[in-house]
Amino acid sequence: IRVWGGGVIEKEEFYELCDEFGIMVWQEFIQSSSGIDNVPSKRPEFLKLLAQTANTAVSEKRNHVSLTFWSGGNELFTPDCVPSNFNDENIAMLKSIVDKLDPDRLMLPTSPSGPRVWRDYENLENNHDIHGNWKYIGTEEQYNFFNTSPIQLHSEFGVDGMNNLDAIRTVFSPKNLKVDTVANNLVWRHHGEWWDTYEYRDKPLFGEIDDLETFIYVSQFMQAEGIRYALEANRRRQFRNCGSIVWQFNEPWVNVSCTCMIDYYNHPKFAYYTYRDAMKPLHISLKYDKLTYRNGDTFRGGAFVHNDNDEKYNNIKVIISDEKGNVIKEFCCDSAYDFEFSIDFSENERVFYAECQIIGENDTILDTTKYMYFILSDSNPYADINAAVNYVKNYNY
Repeated sequence: IRVWGGGVIEKEEFYELCDEFGIMVWQEFIQSSSGIDNVPSKRPEFLKLLAQTANTAVSEKRNHVSLTFWSGGNELFTPDCVPSNFNDENIAMLKSIVDKLDPDRLMLPTSPSGPRVWRDYENLENNHDIHGNWKYIGTEEQYNFFNTSPIQLHSEFGVDGMNNLDAIRTVFSPKNLKVDTVANNLVWRHHGEWWDTYEYRDKPLFGEIDDLETFIYVSQFMQAEGIRYALEANRRRQFRNCGSIVWQFNEPWVNVSCTCMIDYYNHPKFAYYTYRDAMKPLHISLKYDKLTYRNGDTFRGGAFVHNDNDEKYNNIKVIISDEKGNVIKEFCCDSAYDFEFSIDFSENERVFYAECQIIGENDTILDTTKYMYFILSDSNPYADINAAVNYVKNYNY
């Protein structure tokens, strides 16, 4: 778990729980880019305060076994997007404190540590430790980004989604409890700057939505789909990718929309459950190219077993079914494999499913993951909103 530099040095109770449950902690010192100025401050008064807090933090936290490494701060980099390093006066000072008080602990100069801040498409060797994206970037683009990713450590990324309705009700008056946008409503903007999913993603895909609860279901479905696919794609690159950290796990106050997976009141959003399942030690995932299809398209899939503990299993299955549950295709193999088939459904069918299973002894299902895809047509250019809502409602919680 990464404790972000724009936040706090966590309390003792947090570290004690991490010690007890074996949770590795990435603790950043308290400084972060502002989105306007990303260069670490060299102001004497700031460096003095930073040194005081760093000395206290290292002295207090160094005996916790959960503390895995320190980081100089969040997204500190030069104007040409090169992460700060230990030659920077600010970062060098922090490194000297760690070397003196906690010399056996690892330290990163900043997060990401680079050699570039964002994904470098032209120089693949530069994608060691990067940040981004934080939005679902398209029904094809999202999958192409992660299917072709060269990222070795994806230390910050995410997808935005609406908050839980019960949480929103605690801060919104009745007149604001309707489908709206950050651009149009200042109250929404106050609780959701940057994370407006309706105009950029949900309306173009599902059409106009006039019910707030329905909108929340749809927005949370898309957030969960994006986060799950990113995690599974990174895990499929095992030994070429060493980790993924979703921004963000929880929120510090009630948002209307955000990238968090747990709301302010510690209630999970839907993305929490797909995140949970994508990270299981024994898990089956499916590689695919896009979320929406038309009749005549070819669906290309690749099943993969994530097996951290080398558990025994007999084979894997991928079952393709229509929206009524009728089996269209079934693929079976004893290991990871690729397959494809032509999309050929009736004019009225709007979705289809791919259910992946790991089969153990006596046909026991050891893990199952069910994916949903939308069929678009000229008469129905939008994805089936009811199917998205039902997928969330009927998930295996």
